[in-house]
Amino acid sequence: MSVLLSLLLFFLIWFNGALLAVLVKTKSFIEVLGLGFILGSFAFTLAILFYHMLSGHPIDDSAVFIVSGGITLLLAPILPRLFALMKKSKSVFTRTLKISLLLKIIIGILFTLVLVSAIQNLFWPITDWDAMALYDFRARVVAETGSFSLGRELGYFYQYPPFTSLLHTSVYVLGFQRAKIWYSFLYGSFLLVFFSLSRKQTSISLSLFATLTLAVNPLISEHAIIAYTNLAYTMFLGLGIIYLWQWFADKNMQTFILGSVLIAASSWVRSSEPFWLVGVVLLIGIVFLSVKHKMLRNFAAAVLGVAFIFWVRAIWPSFTEPFLSATTEHFELTSDVNTGAEMISQAPGLSEYFKIFLSSGSSMLFIHLIEVSTYFTENVAPVFGLYLMPGMVLLFFDIKRKQYRSLLHWTTTIVYIFLIFLGTFLFSFTFDSWNEIGGSANRMSMFLIPLFIFSIFTSKTLREWVEKIK
Repeated sequence: MSVLLSLLLFFLIWFNGALLAVLVKTKSFIEVLGLGFILGSFAFTLAILFYHMLSGHPIDDSAVFIVSGGITLLLAPILPRLFALMKKSKSVFTRTLKISLLLKIIIGILFTLVLVSAIQNLFWPITDWDAMALYDFRARVVAETGSFSLGRELGYFYQYPPFTSLLHTSVYVLGFQRAKIWYSFLYGSFLLVFFSLSRKQTSISLSLFATLTLAVNPLISEHAIIAYTNLAYTMFLGLGIIYLWQWFADKNMQTFILGSVLIAASSWVRSSEPFWLVGVVLLIGIVFLSVKHKMLRNFAAAVLGVAFIFWVRAIWPSFTEPFLSATTEHFELTSDVNTGAEMISQAPGLSEYFKIFLSSGSSMLFIHLIEVSTYFTENVAPVFGLYLMPGMVLLFFDIKRKQYRSLLHWTTTIVYIFLIFLGTFLFSFTFDSWNEIGGSANRMSMFLIPLFIFSIFTSKTLREWVEKIK
């Protein structure tokens, strides 16, 4: 019974996400198929937390279906549009049968990769340290108690927003113990939407090669079978930025609506990193261009998109503040033992980082610069190092041919690399152990992978070279 109930939940979450994708006039069935779990999981986890907050009802099996079923009822008027799109999807499969054998093999490899991750996630339980100590542990406690209140006693319950934990909780309360299956759904959905976005800017062959390159990237494929937040964060932020890039190509309101939603969703997974700010800058650019071109609807939607990002970012801190305050009052802290609440309250803000930085002498600045450069080279550069040289070569030829869309892609990506370096540099002045967990910086930089791959494979220069070879 637990398996059947979980299958029903998976379907409802996908179905709700697909309806949301159709609501914003997404016309590609493959894109809708991928956005189903992406938008559905975001909407479901937000809605179940609000339902719990407003009603006081515990997060249990009935809450799971009240929320998921309630979303379906709200979106019921969209059903005819989804069914119409599904009827048109027959042409997608017809065209797939006509592609070359090589491309069919790539599709088969992609399907196999997702299937293998699903088999592994169904067979192996969660054993990864951060998941056991935080993400999954939090889910188990919520599943047992029906709320987050026990975090007051546990003391470190609130560092990250609850996206992954609520997904785990949703199946635990149904009696299904293989919560890692969520990561296979997210992995497969990530690849579908990435392919769909690539296909809008280049050929089907380059789009499939781009998707395969993303799928077999060691970090991406590894996190498809790890119950961490990094895959979901990479998916939301990476796709969100690519959707915003797409607007500058097609001026379609649907693209930046989805971009805004996905960037907001990235803050629902991890909220401490500042990378969402680049998305806000792109949206502000859309606001100004909408005014310039007198696209009033785009202007209004872009402004709402910025507001939505800030609203989502405020939800979790607002929810957890009473618990954090109670935790701080409840514990008598020593110099050696800190609760999560104390660590959060003591963490320096951006202004404090700069104060520490400005008060350091030139010799100290130079020492830290060398140390951070070494740390960056060893732990962050390998994330994108393979793609850097081909990317720069293609950018050179794109600019030479006045293909300035590539310039937007690479400027955004370079800004992100600079932010990672600057953030690490400032952080190095505040904690003596800043360089002891290189894997953390490695995982934090994963979102660069889809940006690099997309920028390379959608280059018009690359497409022209491939067509000449043919």
